[in-house]
Amino acid sequence: RAFKQFTLYHIAVRSVKTALREAVHTVKELDKYLTEQAMVTGLTREQTYGLVKEYQNLALQCGATTKEIASVATEYMKQGKTVQESLTLTKAAVSAAKVARVSVSDSVNYLTTALNGFRLSAEDAMRVSDKFAAVAASSATDYDELAIALSKVASQANLAGMSIDYTT
Repeated sequence: RAFKQFTLYHIAVRSVKTALREAVHTVKELDKYLTEQAMVTGLTREQTYGLVKEYQNLALQCGATTKEIASVATEYMKQGKTVQESLTLTKAAVSAAKVARVSVSDSVNYLTTALNGFRLSAEDAMRVSDKFAAVAASSATDYDELAIALSKVASQANLAGMSIDYTT
């Protein structure tokens, strides 16, 4: 009986240690993203830490983790986007990744290429993602293939005067 109690306590202590290690790792990664954001945007650390609440809310809306949201927002800020544009683009990219079952980094690349190729704004990101999903659902292709194909022709199609609707 004593051995059984000892084993249960040992398992509980080990579980708590593992959870604490994972929490410390997550906090360190989140801090890394916030530090990068501060460096590329010129915001103070306090201002970037103020964004964590927005990241948490966005994570709940998108079904992602706060760390995922912070990493995607950091990528967009590295591209020179404002904080508000980064949040808009992050929501579109993470939502698209979840729906299309592609990696978040691929989703960021697809949306960036489409938006830049057709010279669209951050507010158009969700609309572009919806277009990809709608065309993929009504054709014999998937979101991933469509986004890759569009990334190859977006700039040329825009120069030729074709809209994103026509091109997709």
